Amino acid sequence: MSIFQSCGQHTASDTPITGFWMPKKYVMTTGESKDVTGHISFGKDQWSVVFFVLDSAGNPASASAEGGEYQLENNNLTFWHSYNFSDISKGTVGNLTKSISPDENRQKEFCHIELEENTLVIYFPSGNAMIFSKSS
Repeated sequence: MSIFQSCGQHTASDTPITGFWMPKKYVMTTGESKDVTGHISFGKDQWSVVFFVLDSAGNPASASAEGGEYQLENNNLTFWHSYNFSDISKGTVGNLTKSISPDENRQKEFCHIELEENTLVIYFPSGNAMIFSKSS
């Protein structure tokens, strides 16, 4: 399957993204890429992510911990943010954000994905993308 082909329609319990993924690169809209470490996990209908964007010396420069519910339909991934603890704002270091959102106030984030075997690319609304590899 090509990375540009559709993932098809799946119910939350059998999505091809279920499991743990390790981030490899954070690609900015400018074309610049940054090394990252951490993980993103997708369960039956819940997701969570913890990652650190590293500086040129390999030290954490910014970080994010987020989670909530998700839905995958074809190559469209929707995140509902139930909690967020981050100093990343649209791909750049920003002010510290902390939030826990009741169901009616959860932020919805529409993303596009590409999936090929053990590689997952998530394109965020900001135009930035993160490349993950499947964790064994």
